[in-house]
Amino acid sequence: MYLNIGHKQLSISTHFPDNNELKRFARNYVKGKMSALRKDTNHCLQEPFAPFPAILFCLANIHLLGALAAGQVLDKHPTTKKRIPIDTSGNSKSYMQSFMGYTEQQSELIIKIYRHKLVHLAQPNPIYFDNVNNKKIGWLYSHEHRDDHLYLHDLPKGTKTWIKSDWPEEYDQLFVIGIRQLMEDIIDSVERHGGYLDQLDSNTKNLLDNFKKAIEEAYTT
Repeated sequence: MYLNIGHKQLSISTHFPDNNELKRFARNYVKGKMSALRKDTNHCLQEPFAPFPAILFCLANIHLLGALAAGQVLDKHPTTKKRIPIDTSGNSKSYMQSFMGYTEQQSELIIKIYRHKLVHLAQPNPIYFDNVNNKKIGWLYSHEHRDDHLYLHDLPKGTKTWIKSDWPEEYDQLFVIGIRQLMEDIIDSVERHGGYLDQLDSNTKNLLDNFKKAIEEAYTT
C-alpha cells in the first residue's frame, strides 16, 4: 500500500519498521478508542440522557474491534476496487463471543434488535421476531447497572406493547441491556489481562497481522 505525498509515493510499511513499533501504535490506537468510548458514553448517560447515541457508539466500537480482529475493513479491493464480501455483523458477533464472553444468542439479539435498526431506522422496532425460536421479543435498556443485563425474560402470555393507542402487539420475551455495562464489557474485553490487547501483543490467532492489514485498508484512499 502507498500514500501519495506530493509527487512521491510513500509505503505505509515504513511507518512500522518492526513489530515493536506496530505493537506500540496498535496499543495506543485501541486505547484511544476506549478512552473516547468511556468519555462519550458517560456524557450520553447524564441528564437529559441520550441512550440511543450511547448504544450506537458502543456498537460502532464493537464493529471496529471485530474488523481489527478479522483484518477486514474495506468491502472492495484497494487496487482493483472489486467488491469483497465482508460479514461485518459476523465479525462483530465473533468479537462479542470471543472477547466479551457473550453467548451466540446475546450477540445475535444485540445486532438484530439494536445495531441494524438504530443504523437504518434511528431506533429499534418495538418487537423483534425471532423466527428460529418463533418468539416475539421486546427490548429494555437501562442507563445504569442491572442484575439482569443481557437477560432474556419469559413474559406472561398476553403481554402487550402499544405501537399506538389502538394498535397493541403481543410479545413473548424481553431482552434487557444496561448501557453502562455494555460499555464496560467492551473496555474490559480490550484491557483486562488476557484480553484483546494482550492477545494482540502476542499475535494470538494472527491478531497483530490482522490489525496491520485492517489499518492499511482503513487508510487506503
